[in-house]
Amino acid sequence: MKFEKDTSGIERHIAFDIHKGYALVGGQDTRQEWVVHPRWIGMVKFCEWAAANLRVGDEVVFETRTNVWDIYAIVAPLVSYVVAAHAGG
Repeated sequence: MKFEKDTSGIERHIAFDIHKGYALVGGQDTRQEWVVHPRWIGMVKFCEWAAANLRVGDEVVFETRTNVWDIYAIVAPLVSYVVAAHAGG
């Protein structure tokens, strides 16, 4: 099955590596310039950080083994597109 999405409104590409107690995040714009410099965010502050830093026009991908739907519920209403991936292993 082939899946294509409209990316015309995407301005920033944000990636998360989600762990139980923290997340690693970084993001670039369409010119591949850093707009969210790589950083560590504690889960205690994640909701607050997401509300202050994510916006419509962001495409977010996160790799996670835990907290997947809790994180999705926080991020999805703030951005244009979300993909959750599981690295396995």
